[in-house]
Amino acid sequence: MRSALNLSLPDHLDIAGGAAGKVHPARRFTAAHRLLKPEEYEQVFNATGHAAGQSAVQKTAPRGYQSSGGGVTVRAIRNGSSLPRLGLIISKKSIRRAVDRNRVKRLVREGFRLCQTRLSGLDVVIMSRAGLGELPNPKLRAVLDKHWDALARWRAR
Repeated sequence: MRSALNLSLPDHLDIAGGAAGKVHPARRFTAAHRLLKPEEYEQVFNATGHAAGQSAVQKTAPRGYQSSGGGVTVRAIRNGSSLPRLGLIISKKSIRRAVDRNRVKRLVREGFRLCQTRLSGLDVVIMSRAGLGELPNPKLRAVLDKHWDALARWRAR
């Protein structure tokens, strides 16, 4: 279709305007950047003092990060490695339509991918809350950016 329209784009650019299939290696989102096992999620929840099944007496002092706002709850701990890792808990109860859940997950992963250098060494869990699915993309990105900035400040302490 490019030849039919006679567009002359530079060779290093594709139609979307990005580098042709090339993503900087430090900005990729691979399986190593994901929380995959239930034990990894439990570590984050235990560190923030909100593990399932804990009574009020058993709760330990939080040594992790927790923040809520804009339909998102963020929890994080330091993982002792150089890679940041992301876990998503996007529930059907908070976002009814699958298309909205998938859009939210895609935007969260993209935001995490773009700021992962600032979040190195953290395990982050993002949880959805009611109303998150109704946010338009720019508003959702703005909410996530505030959380990424707060996480980066907490990491630097």
